Amino acid sequence: MVVKPVGPAFYQLDLLHLGVSRVVTGYLYRDPVETVLVEPGPVSTLQTLLADLQALQVRPEALRHVLLTHIHLDHAGASGHLAEIFPNAVFYVHPVGLSHLADPTRLVNSARRLYGEDLGRLFGLPRPIPFNRLIGLKDDSRLKVGGRTLAVYHSPGHASHHAVFLDLETRVLFGGDVVGTRMPGVDSVRPPTPPPDIDVEVWRETINRIRSLRPVVLAIAHAGLHADVEFHLSELETRLERWAGLVLASLEAGRTEAEITAELRAEGDAAAQASGGEGDLGRWQQAMPYELSALGLIHYWRKRRPQLVK
Repeated sequence: MVVKPVGPAFYQLDLLHLGVSRVVTGYLYRDPVETVLVEPGPVSTLQTLLADLQALQVRPEALRHVLLTHIHLDHAGASGHLAEIFPNAVFYVHPVGLSHLADPTRLVNSARRLYGEDLGRLFGLPRPIPFNRLIGLKDDSRLKVGGRTLAVYHSPGHASHHAVFLDLETRVLFGGDVVGTRMPGVDSVRPPTPPPDIDVEVWRETINRIRSLRPVVLAIAHAGLHADVEFHLSELETRLERWAGLVLASLEAGRTEAEITAELRAEGDAAAQASGGEGDLGRWQQAMPYELSALGLIHYWRKRRPQLVK
């Protein structure tokens, strides 16, 4: 259990994915009447999350709002389990994600194609959420939850069904994966680019939209809080463009998936080591494996340039 208070009634939760710190982070507003949880994480970290909620004395009836940036299992996988434990909780997600949370069969099948037999160990298996406890998020709307007002913005790029939440009082932006992955204290940011719907052009637009919102802190799932917002977004944009260009050039040169993965690993690890992150390489790989980042960008380019498909 690692619960870190970071503001009035605001907590950062290190969910200790596979027992490792600084890989998966959740966030919580503890209001006397209704508690708000952002990013509940996967089923594999559910017991850590429940211990955190108990330590914060969150009563079962008090958890009212669970905000999901998107439906990938490392972010939203525990939601159905929480629905069974916390009877008053409702779950907010991009409209595209509603049917997948009500019936996660297709979501699980898609994840199993990527992770194979490791799926259960890494993330666990989600359970369905009753449809009447799901709320679709409208773009540029407002949520009044837990004594806060959060602005909602659709934010595709990493996933077509991604949304971010901006606390209008503190200007903390809960950015999920569209604001990248970064280890605390390390001046290097990576774009998580797994299949199936990475879109580099749209992602660039989302980064610019987030800039225009003028957040002062980025709260990301992998991992933690980062206050150097413009540096962070610029690093993310630069590396997204670099990786997309690297993968395109490698595909045009006829390189294999394994060779492209090795090139991404060499580039990303060198950048991390130059920025003080040598000790975090394993955490980064755990949060977003290079193999999947390469596969997502390969898929992206082959959809746009069919001549690259062998």
